[in-house]
Amino acid sequence: MGYWVLNAILGLIVLVLVYQIFFYHTKTRLGRHSWLMGQIIAFLIFFMSFSLVSYLLLDNGATSRDIRYNILLSSPFANSDLRDEPIVALAARLPASVTVPQVLRVLPESGYQLVIPKISVSAPIIISSGPSNKSMLESLESGVGLYPSVLPGVPGRAVILGHSSRASWYKGNYAHVFSLLPRLAVGDAVAVNYRGTVYRYQVFATQVLNRDDANRLLSAPTDQSELALITCYPIGSAAQRIVVQARLIGTETGPEVGP
Repeated sequence: MGYWVLNAILGLIVLVLVYQIFFYHTKTRLGRHSWLMGQIIAFLIFFMSFSLVSYLLLDNGATSRDIRYNILLSSPFANSDLRDEPIVALAARLPASVTVPQVLRVLPESGYQLVIPKISVSAPIIISSGPSNKSMLESLESGVGLYPSVLPGVPGRAVILGHSSRASWYKGNYAHVFSLLPRLAVGDAVAVNYRGTVYRYQVFATQVLNRDDANRLLSAPTDQSELALITCYPIGSAAQRIVVQARLIGTETGPEVGP
């Protein structure tokens, strides 16, 4: 369980204990009817709180994540890059032939695993529920995020985003997954594992671009199977993007590739 769940449970316990202690000391000063009504109210508070915690547990943190990012992106103190500008804005949209699950409230793993041996990266690829900043940021808490584009292994460009540094509002385990992306060079290997199939890619270009130039580059059509790996650059700043492009060079069935 996450820290937010433990905090919710501890808060609930403290609330009930404080309430019970209060009524224990005031029982003699209250009439029986008032004391009974107080106990009913305490039970209702406990029941509703327990129901809320249970829902959040079954929801796998999606509701708290929604609330957190809604507050973050609507706050006047939020980084203007996140609040006012899309992280990625591509002219090309998801082809009709590619199906993306519609129910992504709990951000399930897609079954795809990104592996970059040179920089020891191994992370699940999470399909974003949409191109909005909120959807993309939510996906990045559970791995690297696949922008609504083509899937790995098929013709077209699969656009994958990852964090390179930890922000104060980030609660996932992949805050630095792409921090070493600038070390990749032409010829380096990238792989995507998917249920017993390994898609092998080779880096053919690395570029540092501003946001607009990165969007233009990634919007250009391609009839080959490519990956575009993106993170903010330099580390700790969203001023630019580093874009690493890799092209599919082979598909294998067998043991999956490790970092």
